[in-house]
Parts: sequence; C-alpha cells; structure tokens
Amino acid sequence: MSRHTTLLLVAAGLLIVPVSPAIAEVMDKEPTPVHIWAWCLLASWLSFAFTRFRWWLVLVCLPIAVLDPLSAILEFHDPLVGPAILSEAGPTYPFHAYLALGTVVVSNLAGVIYGLREKARKRAHPDEA
Repeated sequence: MSRHTTLLLVAAGLLIVPVSPAIAEVMDKEPTPVHIWAWCLLASWLSFAFTRFRWWLVLVCLPIAVLDPLSAILEFHDPLVGPAILSEAGPTYPFHAYLALGTVVVSNLAGVIYGLREKARKRAHPDEA
C-alpha cells in the first residue's frame, strides 16, 4: 500500500469519527450493586467501630457513609436518567440501593447505642471493668 493511500484512509477515518454516534450505556457511569454493597459494608463496619467509642463521630461518619447509596438513589429518581438506569440495571437496583442506605444508617445508630450502653454499664459496675 502506498503512502498516499494510507494517508487517504487515515484522513477518511478521521472525518467519519466525529459524525459517528456514541454508543454508551447509562450504567457505565453508575455504581453497580456490587460496588454499592462493597462501599456500604466497609463504611458500616468503620462507622460502627468509630461511633461506639465516641457518639458524636456519627456526625462525621454518617454523611460520608451514605454518599454512595444516596447518589445511586438520587440518580434513578432523576426523570431523564432514571428510566434508562432501571431498564439497564433491572428492577432490583433500587432495592439494593435502599437496603444499602438502610444498612449504613442502622450500623451508625447501633454503634452509638452500643457505645452508650457500654459506658452506662461501666458506670453502674466499675468493679467489672
């Protein structure tokens, strides 16, 4: 193949690329249920560990822990993107996001409650500590 023919083919290819449609799916840009659950379980474990020692750490841990599931929930409630997400990810996607959000919130509250009960128990029975 001559140099002029190669150059012509490259130029023709470069002219075609800008007008070709982009075939991109919506779920390529959204977190998968596995990603949501991985984040949720890690954040739940860390939040429980932190909030059981200091109750006020829930004010720091909870907003950070709910970022991923809450962003997924807000995305599939969007009127433009939501139907495409539900058609690609399936009807169980919202279930995973809501359950992950609930898990994070419950683990934060459980850490606070556990920590406060432990402190009350130590105050009531100082000889057992």
